[in-house]
Amino acid sequence: MKALAGLTVAAAVGLAIGACSGQDGQALAPSEAPIEAGAGVDADAGTPPPPPPPDAGKPDDGGVVFEPLPADLPAALVAKLSVKPYVEDACVDATYTGFPYPGVKQCTYNGGLKVTVANPIPGRVAAWIVDSAALIDTVASLKTREPASYEAALLVIAGNVLGQSSRIFPLTGQVDEGTVYTFEKGVTKTCTTGCFCRINSTSRQMWCSYAAAVRGEVEADCLARFGTQTFTAAWADFCLANHVSAWPKNRNETFRARAYVANAALKARFPTPATAPAADVLAALKTIFPP
Repeated sequence: MKALAGLTVAAAVGLAIGACSGQDGQALAPSEAPIEAGAGVDADAGTPPPPPPPDAGKPDDGGVVFEPLPADLPAALVAKLSVKPYVEDACVDATYTGFPYPGVKQCTYNGGLKVTVANPIPGRVAAWIVDSAALIDTVASLKTREPASYEAALLVIAGNVLGQSSRIFPLTGQVDEGTVYTFEKGVTKTCTTGCFCRINSTSRQMWCSYAAAVRGEVEADCLARFGTQTFTAAWADFCLANHVSAWPKNRNETFRARAYVANAALKARFPTPATAPAADVLAALKTIFPP
């Protein structure tokens, strides 16, 4: 993606429509203190999800409560996300400094390429999609008036996630996307302008638009901290921190950021979400979240 620094949300939306692959593909990208690199990502971003039930999981050794997956996740959504990430060929359990949970793997694939990953399970990604879709007014309205179209919309977003990353979060190492890219903390080290944060490939510009509009941060300050050109340690630290925070939860802030941007685009076309034709909403959504 080309740099979006200084653009309004509406302008950013216009430039953000497209798919992402490799170091510089396309991606799309509410109020509390801004998230600092390395900090948790648990601020109240918009309408909060309902509180978990009293038995919502057991704390791990570090005292973190792993939320159980929602019982009503659409089976088709989980199934779509269950495709095996292509880097998971010959893998062994591993650790990575800064990622505190089990689930890290070091994988060797494609004739010797090596990458260390923290790939979330399909159900967790499904939960992130369902949670963030609640911020897209036209999609949320389909949930009750046209449930089949609502599920189809979720599948569109899932297809975009798979196209962006194959559900791979590269902590460090090589990812073959036709060209072999080296990643660190979920960001391509050789990126130029986009420098997208996995797994749904959120750009710094998309995040900062969201942070400014919904979280109360000054957009220029956000971009100054994370940069707009080339890989920066601050953005990579943020990307990893977001993944760590989202890992045990049913919400992911970068998914919410992209949903916010998608909502801005769709509201411009469908100012009355409750009456927006489902077929038209799905067609528009596919341009924002292409496979």
